[in-house]
Amino acid sequence: MDRFPAQVNWCASCGIPVFDENNSAGAGCKCPLCRGKTEYISSDLRPVFPEERLLLELLLEKEPFSFASSSVWNSANRYYINGKSVAISSSVFRNADCDALRKKLNEFSKENLEISKPHFDLIIQKFIQANKSRFNSIKDE
Repeated sequence: MDRFPAQVNWCASCGIPVFDENNSAGAGCKCPLCRGKTEYISSDLRPVFPEERLLLELLLEKEPFSFASSSVWNSANRYYINGKSVAISSSVFRNADCDALRKKLNEFSKENLEISKPHFDLIIQKFIQANKSRFNSIKDE
């Protein structure tokens, strides 16, 4: 079966990415959960797990856990936090103090999972539910 890659839209109401199987070219698709309008966000998006989210906060010099209740996704060098794009220059990674980052990651590791995991799990469950038909079509190919 020849298939064009689905574009990924953002549902602001649900706070999750939604695959647009029809590639509605800017028109957006309706969110399968809330039936609300979605907007194009990317052609490829991946979830940011709590450990990476903490690293992102530290790299951006934010307070630890400042994005813990946010929906955070990644596409190449761009992060999406609650649907808003945040580009990160490669110089941020090159200039990072790895030893200091490692120390802070270790310091906040346990608390990070305790604080972040319930919200992260909820976002992922909503994402799976909203995109079930996409997953099933891939599985059936």
